[in-house]
Amino acid sequence: MIAYCDRHHHYQFANRAFEQWYGLSTTEAPQRQLRDIVGEAAYALISPYIEQVLAGQEVVFETRMPFQSGQERYVRGTYVPHLNDQGSVVGYMALMEDMSDRKRLEEDLKQFQKMQSVGTLASGIAHEFNNILAAMLGYTELSQDDLPQQSPAWHNLQAVRTAGMRAKELVRQILAFSRQQPMERQPIPYGPMVKEVLGLLRVSLPKTIDIHQYIDCAAGYVIADRTQMHQIIINLCSNAEHAMRQTGGMLEIRVDTAEVDGMFAAQHSPLQPGPHIRLSIRNSGYGIPPEVLERIFDPFFTTQDAGQGTGMGLAIVHGIVSSHSGAITVESTVGAGTTFTIYLPCIAAPAELKAHDVETPVPHGKGRILLVDDEAMLTRVAESMLTRLGYEVESVLSPSEAIIVFQAAPDRVDLVITDQTMPQMTGVQLTAALRQMRPDIPVILCTGFSETMDAEQAYALGINAFLMKPLELRELGSAAHDVLAQQAKAA
Repeated sequence: MIAYCDRHHHYQFANRAFEQWYGLSTTEAPQRQLRDIVGEAAYALISPYIEQVLAGQEVVFETRMPFQSGQERYVRGTYVPHLNDQGSVVGYMALMEDMSDRKRLEEDLKQFQKMQSVGTLASGIAHEFNNILAAMLGYTELSQDDLPQQSPAWHNLQAVRTAGMRAKELVRQILAFSRQQPMERQPIPYGPMVKEVLGLLRVSLPKTIDIHQYIDCAAGYVIADRTQMHQIIINLCSNAEHAMRQTGGMLEIRVDTAEVDGMFAAQHSPLQPGPHIRLSIRNSGYGIPPEVLERIFDPFFTTQDAGQGTGMGLAIVHGIVSSHSGAITVESTVGAGTTFTIYLPCIAAPAELKAHDVETPVPHGKGRILLVDDEAMLTRVAESMLTRLGYEVESVLSPSEAIIVFQAAPDRVDLVITDQTMPQMTGVQLTAALRQMRPDIPVILCTGFSETMDAEQAYALGINAFLMKPLELRELGSAAHDVLAQQAKAA
């Protein structure tokens, strides 16, 4: 926006951008006072800069400027004095540039960088927490193995193990999110998953909000990434909490099934006709005005105060739902609350999941295992598990010790189980060193967190099995049994 004022602050001329900013025609501008056009609040902000330009200085500034319409824009102003032949200031040229979008992008970049730092910190904490969980879960399983299933102590330990497994899944989600890996989609029983998230959310919501759950746990499965499904529920419930923060209210969550017909699908792309799981999250908050409702899923659009929201939450929810071939709708009445409804394609329980409902005994085995992990606590629990399953185990706390032990008698070791992230060298590097002495030695690689290693990469490097920590008795025993069985078959 460009305008010229005399030294008495009367507009003399302006361009079309001025008309758009202030809702005036350029013929209306001349001789009108600056204060009248921009308003008292804006004039108070720019008056110090005007004083400087009237003193003969060129001024450049940035500020958040209010408009009489109620809008607010972040602007960059350049005021240039106009001098007559005697060198006196007779007016000034004002160039005002709307920097709102750029400023918003800068703030989003800062937020992104902050979240990167938080992600790095979270992944480090999660990695350490994994080690604690490994010991808790491992010794819980070993203690259960010593007790009859009918005893109260066994059931108490089972409750501890269930809580530990929930924590294990939570750590997995934190690590996956902090690494920003491609999301892993798998069949998820939707109702139980929603109940799980609500259990975690309950402690963070104020007691002034009543939560009503109507969840059909038999509604079916969705093919989805669990972390992203959690993100959807947490975001919508957090928005609901914000709408009821001052007054309290009711938060209602429903999960049921819906048959999407052709007409509804055509109106809500990319839905396809057929069975869907329907998630509804309703709050009794202050509601959403129609003009806001039209933009509710726009990126960077937020009704929250500065510093309280980025405007990305609902846009991300919309993107996640769409990427899962689903749709999201919103209904709201000012003063009567808001309902978000999500439709996701539904599938029946996969056959392989039904087959896993019957738990088979943990396989035992025989053989000599070299166990390598720099965490003494984890080494002890894994050694106890493997010994319980019938293996002879020699444990070491560093790759260099492992090389010395292995070098002394390579043929005495039937299997190596090693951590990936260790001082001196990684588990993959240790594997390469051991296979220089004995190329056919089978290796199981374990990790709780690694920026550079996953199951696909491990198998491509010739690793026989890949396990994520914390290790369970069943998966450790099954992996050791299967790898040794394959080795024996190959021989």
